[in-house]
Amino acid sequence: MFDREFINEIASAVAARLPKPSNQRWPELMSIETAAEYMGREPGGVRHLLEAKLLPSCRIDRRVQIRRVDIDRLMERHTS
Repeated sequence: MFDREFINEIASAVAARLPKPSNQRWPELMSIETAAEYMGREPGGVRHLLEAKLLPSCRIDRRVQIRRVDIDRLMERHTS
């Protein structure tokens, strides 16, 4: 009915669009950029959460650091 090569092309196209499995271990302290990647947001969205005091952070040597546990708690609180 369908050509096997055609089916393989479709399967490859679908697989290319799926998110890659991540074996990455996320650090306990994250920069804004890393936190954004972890949360699936843009860095500006993370900055908004910080400015709104919805996400706690700390400064270490002029760098903003966000604890992974605080991100997880925020996401838990806002999960319905």
